[in-house]
Amino acid sequence: MKKIGDKIIRLLEKRRAKGKRISQKRLIPLLLTPLMSGESSISDRIDRGLDLLRCEEADIEKQTRRKMETILYALAVKLLNGDSLEHVKEKFAMTLLGEMLVADGERKGELIKLISLIRKKLHRGFEPEEISELLEEELPVVQKICDILKQEKFELSDEDVYRRYTKQEN
Repeated sequence: MKKIGDKIIRLLEKRRAKGKRISQKRLIPLLLTPLMSGESSISDRIDRGLDLLRCEEADIEKQTRRKMETILYALAVKLLNGDSLEHVKEKFAMTLLGEMLVADGERKGELIKLISLIRKKLHRGFEPEEISELLEEELPVVQKICDILKQEKFELSDEDVYRRYTKQEN
């Protein structure tokens, strides 16, 4: 007897092989295949699901694809471990979600560098207005970081200041 998770994937793969468009309505059940029974491994169903989401026959908007990939990623993290999880993470690194994660990491790195520079300027006696001008950063951003640093008597690491700053922003 064929298992339901594998059956859903096989049907979508047949549509793809025939060059037929795969609508969002047909792709939604694909997101649940890692939770369904199947002869193939959960890792394989997630892997094949990603391939189907990314194929040109998948008739979905970029934002919808990103949301669907996020669902598969969350299931991978919850259901897989070890080598299986690493394989799937590598595959995600090549997706839009991977691009988003890289962009978030870059923004975090830039902000931590800014925190470090602001800390150094404060230690040298500069005022927030001067720091803002020197670093060509908006005064409200510099002021918030200065406030956090002064409030904690410069004892927080740059990473901790980053966490505090982003917490205040949200």
